Amino acid sequence: MVKVKIGILNLMHDKIDTQKRFYKVLPNAELTFLYPRSHYQNRPVPAEVAATSEPLDISRINEFDGFIITGAPIDHLAFKDVYFKN
Repeated sequence: MVKVKIGILNLMHDKIDTQKRFYKVLPNAELTFLYPRSHYQNRPVPAEVAATSEPLDISRINEFDGFIITGAPIDHLAFKDVYFKN
C-alpha cells in the first residue's frame, strides 16, 4: 500500500499535541511536520520542535500529495498584516 505524503505547517502553540492528533486521525499517511524559519529567526528552535519537525522549504512542496497549514491565534491581526516567509 502506498502511503499518501502530507506536509503539515504546524503553527499551533501546542505543537507536540497537535502532531499527536494528526497521527491519530491520519494513521496511514506519511506525515512531515514543518515550521516557518522566520518564527525562530532570533531565537533557538525548541528541542522538541527540532526533533519532530523540519524548517519549511517551499521548494519541497511538490514532494507532498497534500499540504495542511494549521491554525494560529492571529485574530488580533488584520489578515493583510499576517506574513510568513520560509
